[in-house]
Amino acid sequence: VMAGSDPIEAVIHGVAGHGAMQHRGSDAIVAAAEFVTALQTVISRRVAPLDPAVVTIGTISGGRARNIIADKVEMTGTVRTFSEQLWREMPGHIERVLDGVCEAMGVKGELNYQRGYPPTVNDPAMTELVRAAATDVVGEDGVVLPEPSTGSEDMSFFLREVPGCFFFVGSQNPAKGCVHSHHHPSFNVDEDALPIGTAVLVASAVSYLSRAGGHAGVISG
Repeated sequence: VMAGSDPIEAVIHGVAGHGAMQHRGSDAIVAAAEFVTALQTVISRRVAPLDPAVVTIGTISGGRARNIIADKVEMTGTVRTFSEQLWREMPGHIERVLDGVCEAMGVKGELNYQRGYPPTVNDPAMTELVRAAATDVVGEDGVVLPEPSTGSEDMSFFLREVPGCFFFVGSQNPAKGCVHSHHHPSFNVDEDALPIGTAVLVASAVSYLSRAGGHAGVISG
C-alpha cells in the first residue's frame, strides 16, 4: 500500500585545481553531474518496468569559487521501492553506479545508504476484514481502493511482524477549507472524520474477535 523509503548520502572527492588548468585537477562537480544522470539508469535499465522504484537526489553542494576545480561534492536523496526484493537490491545497484562513474572520472566516491522504512504491505485477509468493516460504516460508495503510494510509513515495521491492514481515512472538506494534502503548510484536518476512523477500527476489532482462532492482528488507521 506504501513504498519503502531509504535515505542516501553520497560524497565525491576530487582534486582541486585552477579553472584555467583543469587537466591538473579532478573535477568533483563534473563527476557528481555524471553520477546524478547515470543514477537514473538504475530505474530505466536495472529495475523491471512492472516493479516501480524512484531514486531522487534532493540536495547537492560543492565548490568554493567560480574559477576553482571543485575537490568535493556532497549529495543527499531518497530511494523508494515497493517490493521487498528490490528494497534489498537497491544499495548494490547504486553502489555500482557510483563506483563506475568515479573510476571513469578519476575521483573517489563514498555512499552512505541508510535503511529507513521497508514497504508497507497489507495482509490480504486482514485487508478484506477492514474493507468489509469500512463498508458497514460508510457504505460501498465510501470505500475506495487507492493506488499504491510512493510515500512511506513506519506501520511497515508492525506489518512485518503481524498480519494487519493500514488504511486511510479521508478528511478533505472544501466547505471548511480542508483542501490541502499532508505536509502542505496549510494542511488542516476536518475533525468530523475522526469518528469515522474510530468506527472502522471498532467494527474491524469486533469482526476479528468474533472469529474463532487465528493470531492477533494489527489494525491501524
